[in-house]
Amino acid sequence: MELHGGAIYAYSRGFGQGADFMITLPLAVTVNTGEPGLWAINVDPQLESRMSSLRGVRALVVDDDHDTREILSVMLTRYGAEVRTAESAAEAFDSFKEWKPDVLVSDIGMPVEDGYALIARIRAYEAEMGEQVPAIALTAFAAAQDKDKALSSGFNQHLSKPAEPVQLARLVARVLGRSEDGINL
Repeated sequence: MELHGGAIYAYSRGFGQGADFMITLPLAVTVNTGEPGLWAINVDPQLESRMSSLRGVRALVVDDDHDTREILSVMLTRYGAEVRTAESAAEAFDSFKEWKPDVLVSDIGMPVEDGYALIARIRAYEAEMGEQVPAIALTAFAAAQDKDKALSSGFNQHLSKPAEPVQLARLVARVLGRSEDGINL
């Protein structure tokens, strides 16, 4: 899918409730240029718009689950973001200092050091540096008190899992003050 500029997403509402799979592929049209043997590919303007929606954005995605990291990475990459991933808070903190992302998307429930501890470390580090990167808590903890705790802990936004591609990309654009135009399936 990725080689063709597409993506595949799997969703489930929980154990015993089945799964939905969504596959997206870009539309491309081959046209004759009028010269013998010379053809051109016209890419769908919606794909061009989608691919530029988050162009230039550096996103750090943190989740202890490999498949979730990969899905989130594909979701954001398809909108033009450059994505790095980390499987632990410790790895994320090192990557954050070295790479300096524009946005952080982090799971809360991780072993050893959770997302709350990670955002506390990052916010303390940023206080020394005089800057603050927008952070999104992406978590299965979806109750109102979970959202309040995430926001009071230093995250700018809270998003419940499973996240839909458009919802996540629009939220990233929003926290960065970018337009959400072109962010669609």
